Amino acid sequence: MHSERHEALERKSPTAKILHWSTVAPWRGIRVSQQTVVGPNDVLMDDGWNIIRMPLLVGKPCFGQPTAFARHGGPQPILHPVRGLLPSRCMRCSAKDACENVAKKRLRVTTNVQDAFRAFDRAGGTYGLGNPSDCPTAQRQFDALVHALVRHGGFTSCNDAVVVAHYESARDEARQLAAKRKRVARLKAARRGDLDDEMLALLEDHRLWREAQLRLVLRKSELPARIARLPLKSARLTADAWLARLVLTLRRAPVNHSSVASEMMRHRPTSYRNHNALRQRVENDLLRVDLLERYCVPGHNTSVWPRFDLKQALRDSEQLTHYKAMAA
Repeated sequence: MHSERHEALERKSPTAKILHWSTVAPWRGIRVSQQTVVGPNDVLMDDGWNIIRMPLLVGKPCFGQPTAFARHGGPQPILHPVRGLLPSRCMRCSAKDACENVAKKRLRVTTNVQDAFRAFDRAGGTYGLGNPSDCPTAQRQFDALVHALVRHGGFTSCNDAVVVAHYESARDEARQLAAKRKRVARLKAARRGDLDDEMLALLEDHRLWREAQLRLVLRKSELPARIARLPLKSARLTADAWLARLVLTLRRAPVNHSSVASEMMRHRPTSYRNHNALRQRVENDLLRVDLLERYCVPGHNTSVWPRFDLKQALRDSEQLTHYKAMAA
């Protein structure tokens, strides 16, 4: 959640960043990283105080933001009810010196911005924002500073795009890791015989592809007699027999002509109703399945039906595979 919030801040436009960091609690909902130390000499800027070179800085979207420094930066300790005075977020930041150097230069980018910052400082500065009774014009002068910075257009940093790419890469890695964990869990469950609806749908995709592939092969010549004599309409039955035997195997159930026929009737009850007749023809269908997994059409180096690999099937299911494309 924090990385998403950080990325959203990094993606803001320069003027949107000026406005965001001018608010009372701009860090709400995020954690600022203290892992990377950046010194003033590590940051190179152009004539407009846009950062053109610096080390990768992840987790500090506030770095160098002039309104963040004007409102929250500098020596502003926090009064804790028990522990007394504590250094503020900005005071204990590992990139404090470099950040303040950038922010101070940006606060004098134009005469209007510089004059507005000086007027805000004379009106009480940060202290005045927190004590309006002592400094009644501080808020008005701060608003004028923000307005001057927005009119200027804000500032860019080469770090922004690099950080966004970092978050995208981290998100992709997390997505791949989650997919791998899910795939391993599904593989273990399937090997135990636990076939959920998603797994059965995956097996149906492979059945559908095999039916389509067999229909294409039947239009070719030079086929073994056991395949060549098969009517086109029987391609579905052969693919159904393949699926039934596979499901029984995965569920560690007995595999014989009778059980395969029963599974076919359970899977497609409106198509198969006569168990005895189906059981008698299943033997030839399963022999045909075995042949299809061995036979290569002349000119091809793979069998008509590749042998089913559960692990590979789960991996392929995470993207559009040739199985799904052919079945579509």
